[in-house]
Amino acid sequence: MLTKKLYEILDEARIARNEVAHEVALGFEHWAHDESLMSKESTRIRELATALARADHLLCILESVLSKEEEPTSSDETYRTYTERLVTWVCNTDNGDPW
Repeated sequence: MLTKKLYEILDEARIARNEVAHEVALGFEHWAHDESLMSKESTRIRELATALARADHLLCILESVLSKEEEPTSSDETYRTYTERLVTWVCNTDNGDPW
């Protein structure tokens, strides 16, 4: 069961990475200045960033285990909010407003 969940997280991130690299980036110049497309595209980028952040979080935890470093606990604020903070960082502009 755990192996299946790990695979799902990593596979979702692989698919998200491909979509960002091959689809979102190629169309950016068209929708970035079109208000009618901005909301839909920014929502999709947030979804893709979430998939990538979940996988990154998982890999950070696995690295801690493999390197025998102290593992974060679920009571650790940084651990619990890692994915959300990463998505916020990716999806917000320099002035803190979502784009």
